[in-house]
Amino acid sequence: MASLRYLALLPTFVAACGSVDDRAATDAPPASPDAALPPDAPPPPPDAAPDGPPAVPMIDEFLAAQCGAYTPGSGVGAGDDLHKVTLTNPDAVCNDGTRAVIYIRASTGGTNAGRWVFYQQGGSACGTAASCAVRYCGTQKYTKAKMSSRWTPMVANSDDQGLFDRDGINPFGEANGVLMYYCSSDSWSGTKSDTILEHPTDPTQRYRIHFRGHTIVQAALDQLLAGPVTSDDGAVTLPRLTAASLVVWSGTSAGGAGAEYNLDYVAGRLAPNGTQVRGVFDANLPPRSSDIDPAIAAQVDGQAQTMGWPVVQTGNWGMYTDQSCLAMHAPADQWMCGDNTHVVMNHVTTPFIARQDLRDPVIGGQYTDLGVPMPTLATWYRATAQALPGIQSTAEERAAITVAPGIYAPNCGQHVALTSKDYFQITTVTPPGGQALTWRGAIVAWLTGTPVSVIDTQPASLSVCAPPVDNGE
Repeated sequence: MASLRYLALLPTFVAACGSVDDRAATDAPPASPDAALPPDAPPPPPDAAPDGPPAVPMIDEFLAAQCGAYTPGSGVGAGDDLHKVTLTNPDAVCNDGTRAVIYIRASTGGTNAGRWVFYQQGGSACGTAASCAVRYCGTQKYTKAKMSSRWTPMVANSDDQGLFDRDGINPFGEANGVLMYYCSSDSWSGTKSDTILEHPTDPTQRYRIHFRGHTIVQAALDQLLAGPVTSDDGAVTLPRLTAASLVVWSGTSAGGAGAEYNLDYVAGRLAPNGTQVRGVFDANLPPRSSDIDPAIAAQVDGQAQTMGWPVVQTGNWGMYTDQSCLAMHAPADQWMCGDNTHVVMNHVTTPFIARQDLRDPVIGGQYTDLGVPMPTLATWYRATAQALPGIQSTAEERAAITVAPGIYAPNCGQHVALTSKDYFQITTVTPPGGQALTWRGAIVAWLTGTPVSVIDTQPASLSVCAPPVDNGE
């Protein structure tokens, strides 16, 4: 999970905003990638002045002693069906400068040859010296495996992964599959290299880090459009993405926010080829400020305005931002363009369907930490979910929204679902007078033109839930 509201609550070790690359992120297509470098070759560090201080060390070098020697597990399990591709654009790097990777699997052929499913991994985020150090050292849930490709296996496993299940029933498993490995800690939105993060009171405690999540999306599209693309081990080749008839662009948790931030960009890149693009957002639709207690809204939005947007998102990440959103807001209100719920409810014009559990314990944690009881929070989630199908009438860019979004909102206390067989194709919600619907079934129905607005009650009465599971995202 990583929304703007969440980022506002990160530890307040405020980071300096210096960066070698301060180019503004825009909707323009990226330049062609340069020649490939070895996967672990980081970009060159900022040069020190001849008689000045030495170059600022990278995060891995600076934190080596603090973190101690440890080998993390990979951010994706080793297996036998998703094959690694190292991206060739030298700017498409993880936090530590190692080259970003994706994992691919070819379709089963026939009509599936023109269908593609992209999945952006989740795994929270960081944006300050303290929060990124905690993440890198692995002292909480996440480790440096979410900040590097150094420990990624050559072949990964998709067994029991919901969206990629190839079980003869799941239609998404039959398409060309692309798993976007998350190692940028920026909800797939950053465009900056060599950001310097430093302790607020001790300038000697500083290190460099790259936030290149959006650049990784750009680079993956570049490589796949120029294809065909062959995996690093030579075992799998995907056709050129230019021939795609349908692209389903999905993500969960921080990857869900990444899919929300990037969907219109992806659709714009693929539109010249006549490719139909549809979004699937999982587990990152926090309630709107208008749907929550005004005192909580003022506190959370105030933190976003003073910390999340100016320091973390635009300052340290160089966040890729929807240009139409920026154009519709005065400078004092442009922080709203980093609020993924605001973006989804007002500025994503490519068709999408979203899932948000009404008692999501991860996204909801930022509110329960402020003393909001979970039953109250569930009513806030529900109000936002109920408003989503009507954005053709309410969104700031309503004239450009041609398809009503779908919404699937169980009440199970489960965070992610796209990567869980139990929550993708077993757990159901039965609307009044309707048929029981799984998350997979909801996506299929919506993609084939059936309106989907399936929202449980609070307390729950419509969901049949599997036991909660932790998918590591």
